[in-house]
Amino acid sequence: MARVADYRGEELKEEYFTELCRYVNPADMYNYNPFLSDPVKNNANEELLKSNFSNFMKLWLKIGLEFPDEYIESFISNTLGYWYFFPMNDYVTMNLSLHHTLIEAGPELVKKNYCNFADAIYYDLFCNLKYKFVPVLGYSFRIAPYIWLIMFALFWSVMRKNRRSALMLLLPLAYFATCLLAPIAALRYIYALIVCCPLYFYVLKKSTPEE
Repeated sequence: MARVADYRGEELKEEYFTELCRYVNPADMYNYNPFLSDPVKNNANEELLKSNFSNFMKLWLKIGLEFPDEYIESFISNTLGYWYFFPMNDYVTMNLSLHHTLIEAGPELVKKNYCNFADAIYYDLFCNLKYKFVPVLGYSFRIAPYIWLIMFALFWSVMRKNRRSALMLLLPLAYFATCLLAPIAALRYIYALIVCCPLYFYVLKKSTPEE
């Protein structure tokens, strides 16, 4: 809805815009970022939304019926980092520099260097973001390879008629479905799927169809 207000505001009915402003600050809507929903939702009137949820959803539906193309493009942009292999925007895959900013924000955290050699390598690779240009390592910090690995493992198990393997993949896929509702495509959201990588390779290794 914020995308519609920002990109197609002149076409949006005034009554819809007025009602939307009850939930979302107009200034936040005009700061809309296709790849990050936090600027819009952080200052939203959550108490009104909870108490008036049915009317909010009716508004969401009414605006969506008039601007379905913007809703579709909004979903594609917000989930781009999950399936797009190549670098496009820092917001798409949540650049690690932001995580370092968050980590160093608290005064209670004190960094101690116990190994100069390791610290020099780590700082250059990750704080200076050089990891992105290292073959293999750079892609290991992107989201898309892990998601496509799951999809390929599922496709392979179906092609080989291995029902057991396909069922095992339903759990990580169900979790991934919840990630599609997240405010951004961030690597930390799919950490659970990354640690399941041995499972995906197990599925790919099992090539004998079940009887």
